[in-house]
Amino acid sequence: MRLWYLLLAVACGVVLVGCDKGEAPRAAPAQESTSLATPTSSAVPTATVDAAAAQSACPKHGGRWDAEEGCVIDEVTPQATQHLLIPVQWDSSFPELQKAVDAMVADIRANFRGSLERAGAPPEGKPWALKVTFDAYQGKGLHPSDGVRFTVTEALGGYHPRFAYRTLVFDRTTKQAVSFGALLIDPATALPKISALVRADLRARLRGVGTEFVDTGTAPEEGNFQDFALDGDELVFWFEPYQVASYADGPIESRSPLSTLRGVVKPEYLPA
Repeated sequence: MRLWYLLLAVACGVVLVGCDKGEAPRAAPAQESTSLATPTSSAVPTATVDAAAAQSACPKHGGRWDAEEGCVIDEVTPQATQHLLIPVQWDSSFPELQKAVDAMVADIRANFRGSLERAGAPPEGKPWALKVTFDAYQGKGLHPSDGVRFTVTEALGGYHPRFAYRTLVFDRTTKQAVSFGALLIDPATALPKISALVRADLRARLRGVGTEFVDTGTAPEEGNFQDFALDGDELVFWFEPYQVASYADGPIESRSPLSTLRGVVKPEYLPA
């Protein structure tokens, strides 16, 4: 499905990457602007961090501790710069999740190295760039959960940087990853209900503008809802630029109270 979004963007004359290797990339879209992307309900991640424990764990995961940013991985070469903020707070408290986080960070960096091989040499004095930040979330269901959302930006010389989300959700009771499909009682019947709920939310906030993006990007397919987390008593989804709106609208968030999803989401992930 995401390939379709890219083809649509090209057909519209908007080139994401590699149009002009000599042009400095523009700024990435703002994350969840208050005018559209952030619903009126709380959008503050529920997770808290033990800073002392995270500082102690940071070097074990290839980072350096920064008093303001947290655990940071920096790499600078003539071709590219990398600046990643990584979560390490689960090093001792939830090692299963921390292992998955470390693997995802490694995969993000490996994908960027592959992009560098295809991109070739950057313009003089303008190296390619990778930037990664994260937010952590906690679900308050009968089975509590921890989740993380990575925001990944690659600047490789096109009109816009590449922008992507990567997410993980782990069940604290079973110590297992929770995919979107595993969250649902019956994906075949749940997907149309979630699709309709999210679609109505986005249509209302977009005020009828660009509904073709919304309808396509929220079709009842698992791939459209893969970037999600359980946050307090809400189920939250994130959509990359072009998935449900134009690039100018930036990434977009949609939240649904879990109380409205009884019979859809498995009971262990619902609030008591």
